[in-house]
Amino acid sequence: MKILDLVKKKFLWILLGTALFYVLLIAVSDIGKISESFLQIRAEFIFLIFGLGFLAHVIKSFRQKDMLGILVEKITPTQNMITYMLGLSLVATPGSMGTHQERLFEKNIRHTN
Repeated sequence: MKILDLVKKKFLWILLGTALFYVLLIAVSDIGKISESFLQIRAEFIFLIFGLGFLAHVIKSFRQKDMLGILVEKITPTQNMITYMLGLSLVATPGSMGTHQERLFEKNIRHTN
C-alpha cells in the first residue's frame, strides 16, 4: 500500500516528466525540420502577427477598463494598461499560480467597496 500511495502523490510529476521526455525527444529528432521551417517565415508576417497580438491586448485592456469601472472608481487608461499587463504577467506564472493571486486581488477590491 505504501508504494501505491507514493505513486498517487507523485503522479503529476511522473506525468510531467514523461511528457517533457517525449517533447525533448521529438524536438531533438526533428530539429533540422523545425529550424528549416523557421527560416522560411517571411518578416512581413512576423510584424503582422505582433501587430495583431498587440491590438488584441489593447482591446482586452479597454474591456477590462470598463469592467473595473463597475467595481471601483474610474482609472486612467495608463493605470488600466499597467494593471492589465500586471494581470497578464500573473497568468503567465508556472502553474498559473498568479491567477489565484489575481482572484484574491479582485476579491479584495470587491470587499473594499
